[in-house]
Amino acid sequence: MYRTPNWIEKQLESILVNHQASVGYSTCLWWNILKSHPVSDRDGWFKYLQHQALQPYPEELRRAIVAKNYPILRQHISLYTPNKISYES
Repeated sequence: MYRTPNWIEKQLESILVNHQASVGYSTCLWWNILKSHPVSDRDGWFKYLQHQALQPYPEELRRAIVAKNYPILRQHISLYTPNKISYES
């Protein structure tokens, strides 16, 4: 998958520096950066980006994710909880 360097740098900054949560997928791009293997990285840009991404999970980000997503889950709880199934005979 191709992403422009400027775009992905801004995404990483919004996640790890500004602790901006989204509805779902808040850390998806961070994980993608950490686990990707570049096809080409002639100038070392992606290696540097991965080095920036190697950091502990920010507490502020955790709080932002919960604050943004918890109200949604509370309002639509039936969408996120599995049906109760009885396994008794």
